[in-house]
Amino acid sequence: YTYVSSELPALVSAEWNVGGSAKSACGHSMGGHGALAVALRDPGGWCAVSALAPVCNPSKSSWGSKAFEGYLGSAAAGAKYDATELLSASHAARFDEILIDQGGADEFLAHGGARAGFDADELRPGALKAKGEEVGVNVNPLTEEEITVGVPQAGEVRVKVVANALCHTDVYTLDGLDPEGLFPCILGHEAGCIVESVGPGVTSVAPGDHVVPAYTPQCAQPSCIFCQSPKTNLCPAIRGTQGNGVMPDG
Repeated sequence: YTYVSSELPALVSAEWNVGGSAKSACGHSMGGHGALAVALRDPGGWCAVSALAPVCNPSKSSWGSKAFEGYLGSAAAGAKYDATELLSASHAARFDEILIDQGGADEFLAHGGARAGFDADELRPGALKAKGEEVGVNVNPLTEEEITVGVPQAGEVRVKVVANALCHTDVYTLDGLDPEGLFPCILGHEAGCIVESVGPGVTSVAPGDHVVPAYTPQCAQPSCIFCQSPKTNLCPAIRGTQGNGVMPDG
């Protein structure tokens, strides 16, 4: 929150002499909700906010409650970071116009999912009400399975997992509410590991090294703003194949 609301604007203002009221926030999914929350917590500090497919009312959803309980101790404590709750508690006169476009080709809705929704006649400043509907999803329980991990290909590393933990993303996927979640899947992408073998071209690690894998690898290209940022490693280079549950070579 402080990075988006204060650190980044200060950096942009110092480097490019852009500032004042010429600020807007934008984001997608969880980031879209974050952009809304940032703007609603300081309505006078932003000239516009755009949210593409934002999650809605997380403090009232099952997966959101788990996240807030884990981070803040309770779902109620997350209300001040919940854009729906912030908007419900605000005054209508503060906002000139709020537009919401629900596309007709929403794959999540087409597959029977449902996020907190809004009726067209409720799209009024200050009158937005969340009407969350929990999705009934049947997900098989966790099971112990024996798998064979293939020999590492060029640029790949095969590791032995020594210890790991399920983070809130794993729980979200396990609940069956993750639109990107594919089953069957192996949970636990945050782990402590020992390098078992490496593929051709790998020089940064060697068998026996202790490593900590991340949710998604980095392309490390100078042109990638995510890899070059000290704040995040959400590199989009392999998201196309990762989202389909396969390695970069397919």
